[in-house]
Amino acid sequence: MTWKTPVILTCILVVIVGYFFIVDQAGHDKSELEKRIARTVLPYTIEEVDSVHFTNPVGENINFLRDESGWLIVYPTVARGALSTIEYFITQMIPGIKKNEFVPGGNLADYGLFPPYAIVVFFNGTSGRIDTMLIGDSTPLTSQCYVRIGGDDRIFVTRDLTRNLVKKTLYHLREKSFMDLSPDSISAFSVRTGESSVTFENRLGAWLIRGTRIGADKNLIQPYLTGITEAIIQEFAAENTGALSEFGICDSCRDLTLFTDSDSITISFGGTTGDLVYAVRRGTGKVVRLEKKLDRIFDWLDEDVLVMNISYFIPDQVHSLTWETADRSQTISREVDLWKTGSSMPVIITTKNVHYLLTLLRGLVFDSIVTVGEKIDFDAPIGDSTTKISLRDINGQTIDVILISREIDGSEKAASITTGTSGTIKTNTFDEIRRVYARFIREGDSLK
Repeated sequence: MTWKTPVILTCILVVIVGYFFIVDQAGHDKSELEKRIARTVLPYTIEEVDSVHFTNPVGENINFLRDESGWLIVYPTVARGALSTIEYFITQMIPGIKKNEFVPGGNLADYGLFPPYAIVVFFNGTSGRIDTMLIGDSTPLTSQCYVRIGGDDRIFVTRDLTRNLVKKTLYHLREKSFMDLSPDSISAFSVRTGESSVTFENRLGAWLIRGTRIGADKNLIQPYLTGITEAIIQEFAAENTGALSEFGICDSCRDLTLFTDSDSITISFGGTTGDLVYAVRRGTGKVVRLEKKLDRIFDWLDEDVLVMNISYFIPDQVHSLTWETADRSQTISREVDLWKTGSSMPVIITTKNVHYLLTLLRGLVFDSIVTVGEKIDFDAPIGDSTTKISLRDINGQTIDVILISREIDGSEKAASITTGTSGTIKTNTFDEIRRVYARFIREGDSLK
């Protein structure tokens, strides 16, 4: 035997071992795959299901199909399907796990399969299959149920979850979000009740009544907008809008219109029963029921919605303040972190006192609004019972001008540029503001 012989034998052995390993492993893998398939109820997955016809235990027929957006219900109405619900529904049945199988020796009715408890028909376009799954009774003493596929002679035993899933109704399977809209995308909204309407618009983060500078309470408006955009449909009352009056809905009776930069959505509200209110979103053609709290917007009174602040300036942006009365004018200015009088011999004024005055002015509110959106002459001569306060930014631009006055009858009024509104204020506010400023004057150039 030469040295070549062992080498040749070794190579042959390697080839033989490799061949048997590859073939045997492939055969083993194939066997395991066949066993897994044999244990499944249907030999494919949800990705291959194109449409489903479903008859639930109460006899309701529901058909839905896959489209580019997910699932679309096409019968008994046309509506978006609830993606997560439908996909969970299908994946719990396909491929399905056989716990057992047998050929019934008796009547199919003994297993709840004649007639079946529910029927699900899967359409598989990939393989050209149509499979009808008949769901029967629960098995005795176990959490399983009987299932039959089409005309197959066998009955399969599978998880009882299958039987529980088919209790779904049209309401469960359809999309229940009232709208697909972010509250942050709403730039304005209008509320109409009969002939009356008001529109609110968002200007740089503040909600104002359109056409005025009157503010509206952001802490009231923002939660409502979040609630309406995230509303869940509690009930589908009608699949068409042919008889809206039956639900207390009429044109312009109670309408809410939400505006975005590119679109608008109008919702008409109707009557209420219990904790729910009827509503229609224009363009959908369906009457639904929402939580009643969503129609509270029509009960808002002016004093509930309006922010009755006299001014809207931001104290930290103020770099100079001019105080004017009928006989005197004085300006104090901020230089870096110090405030000084504008006299020939400037005097430093305590910063915390200036901040106190600005905070006091920013917090003033109307008791009632007298004029809205009318021209107020802030350049008119200052009367004996009027104080004019002008606020400017670092560039000398006017931030706001506030007028505070006492009327002949003793009442007090205020107005500002930022609101464009005048109204009455709490008695003694006039004197309180003057007293606070007098402290600064005593610290400054001792104005009497």
